Amino acid sequence: MSGHAAEEERSSEEDISGIKPPQQQIFHTPEAVEDFLRNFLLKAGLNRTLSCFEAEWYGSAPDTFIPDALAHRHVLLVQLDSVRRDTQLLGKEVMAAAESLVRTQRERDFHRLQHGRVAEQKHRLLGDYKQLGKHLQGCERALRQLEDKYHIALRHKTLLSLQKDRLRMSSSKNQSGRLVDMLVEPPQPQRK
Repeated sequence: MSGHAAEEERSSEEDISGIKPPQQQIFHTPEAVEDFLRNFLLKAGLNRTLSCFEAEWYGSAPDTFIPDALAHRHVLLVQLDSVRRDTQLLGKEVMAAAESLVRTQRERDFHRLQHGRVAEQKHRLLGDYKQLGKHLQGCERALRQLEDKYHIALRHKTLLSLQKDRLRMSSSKNQSGRLVDMLVEPPQPQRK
């Protein structure tokens, strides 16, 4: 596969998922000596020599040191360290998320309690409002009755004051008329 085709494949993978795939580390491990010898003997067509080599090599394998196992162990240790670091980071993120979740749940519970209190207060205030509305209607009726009584009393007072004024006028006319009569006509002696 050419470099350009590999690049297109990587960009298409990125476009499809929207996330870049994690980069894998490729370690260059040198070819083991036994693999090199096996490949050389196979290519050269030395099959008897290859079978003798394998018999001696694998016959002595438990007693000898195999460098390929060391390289594989090193790769596994590096991967293990990487996984441990990732685990620690994820553990920290999980703990932070758990703390955030607990904090959010506490806030939710607080707001639920507040909402319950506000709803209870709202229902109480609505009851008070309805009660005050009924009381206001009763007061309005009483106010109308008092206004009617006031207007009746005011009319009665006005009529009384008019009658009083008329009586005064008539009494003042009578007195002034008597004075005029007295002045015009001399008083007559009373007869017995």
